[in-house]
Amino acid sequence: MILSDTEITALATEAAMITPFISALVRTRRDERRVLSYGLSSYGYDLRLSPREFYTFQPLREGNTDHHAIVDPKDFNPAHLTPTPLHNTPEGDSYFILPAHSYGLGVAVEHLALPADITALFIGKSTYARCFTGDTKVKLVDGDYSFLDLIKREENGEELWGYGVKEGKIGIQRLYAPRLIENSEVVEVVLDNNISIRCTGDHAFLMRDGTRKQAQNLLPDDSLHAIYDCHSHGYSAIYDPVYASTLPTKDRTASMQPVHRMVATKVYGSSGLHVHHKDGNRSNNHPNNLELMSAAEHAVLHNQEHQHHLRGGTRFAELYREDAGFRAHISARLHSEESKRKAAMNTRWWKESDENKLRLAEARNKRWAQLGAKEKQAAVMARIRTRQDVTEETVTQALLQTGTIRGAAKLLNVDRTAFRRMPHIIQSFKEGKLRANHKVREVRPVEGVHPTYCLTAETGNFALAAGVFVNNCGVIANTTPGEAGWHGHLTLEFSNSSSSPCRIYTNEGIVQALFFRGAPCATCYQTRAGKYQDQPERVITARI
Repeated sequence: MILSDTEITALATEAAMITPFISALVRTRRDERRVLSYGLSSYGYDLRLSPREFYTFQPLREGNTDHHAIVDPKDFNPAHLTPTPLHNTPEGDSYFILPAHSYGLGVAVEHLALPADITALFIGKSTYARCFTGDTKVKLVDGDYSFLDLIKREENGEELWGYGVKEGKIGIQRLYAPRLIENSEVVEVVLDNNISIRCTGDHAFLMRDGTRKQAQNLLPDDSLHAIYDCHSHGYSAIYDPVYASTLPTKDRTASMQPVHRMVATKVYGSSGLHVHHKDGNRSNNHPNNLELMSAAEHAVLHNQEHQHHLRGGTRFAELYREDAGFRAHISARLHSEESKRKAAMNTRWWKESDENKLRLAEARNKRWAQLGAKEKQAAVMARIRTRQDVTEETVTQALLQTGTIRGAAKLLNVDRTAFRRMPHIIQSFKEGKLRANHKVREVRPVEGVHPTYCLTAETGNFALAAGVFVNNCGVIANTTPGEAGWHGHLTLEFSNSSSSPCRIYTNEGIVQALFFRGAPCATCYQTRAGKYQDQPERVITARI
């Protein structure tokens, strides 16, 4: 059973379970400057970080080589830890700096003395690990999954692969350690696609212009860095609108990438081989479901899977191998002037040539001259006006996804004349100024406190199923258990998963302690003389 504030207070005052003990949650200093909260909360206690010492992990070289020495947890070399200087601000705050992608050790101010029937769990505060409610879905290469689903998948030994933005371009990345952070107050960010995201107010979102903004500071019509789902030749693909905006209009289809190829390139490198989905599901692009093979192997495999191709394919192969006349016929067809002319007409230079434009104009004029053409077009326009789903947003996305007006009309299943209602969008597209955005509709507070979760990403950001990118947790305090009967100052372990150095403030809240009561154990930490008993207020490394 988790202890409430009343029970924690009784144990702190009568059994010195927490010393010094702050009987209320402190949020401001005497000069009314806000601090990271510490002290007693409704069902826990927020411990502070001591300013006495802090160490960061530094890799060691093996002699004069460029190789890093292996870290042995059974024989840890203290030289891996470097003392970190304490910094002070003009306002009186003190802090340590934890470098990007690094690991550090600190110690708690409070001394704890856990009774034989009390076990504690120490978890990070959301101030450092900004997070989401558990039902929030993350976009992975094999589907959209909530944080609760991700935790189960990782517990089952599965690797998690999602999307991240690096140097302005969307790519594939590993996602690690989905986890519960703490109970937090949250806000709800409502997007213009009617999807809502619930997260702590200080969680950073990636903006379309490359900056970051906290959820609580987002404004209506703010444009977020978006990721769009689409399809390419029957395969799942993603469209990167920000990268597309850097390309000429005619080249924007390059920003629509088949996911299976992105994953294969990330995991296996650029091999030029075909990528096969083992289970036949083209939406399941997890690396475990992808297999590289040659074009010939891939064709044979699919011919075997689809028997309706087998007879014709086998018969053609037999004729080509055994019948010289058939081989000559096929060769002549492939290399004929007519075949060359048709191939040339499909190339870009032909499509953009004056000759082709003249040919298209003549064909267009001929169609308009036909009897009833204008009446037929009027009927088409009347039918288009009933399509409520053809909006500026859907037309914008279709234009940027396909790269052409004709392609956008085909994708939306409308005639191109439907776009006459939106001349400013068409003009912007032709001028290369069209932009696709997921925009913020509103941000509103959510009542109560909620369990919040986050994860770690290689790029420092990851994509949500809502179609936007958010920062991952910054400083993470590793979840640590406190065994019944243990006494001492808690050594705290931190990792900075972000791409920037981070301040860790001292004498302010750093981790939340949750206390649980059970039946007294037969052998508690004190009676078995555990090796970490009575730790002083200094960093203690692992002991064997």
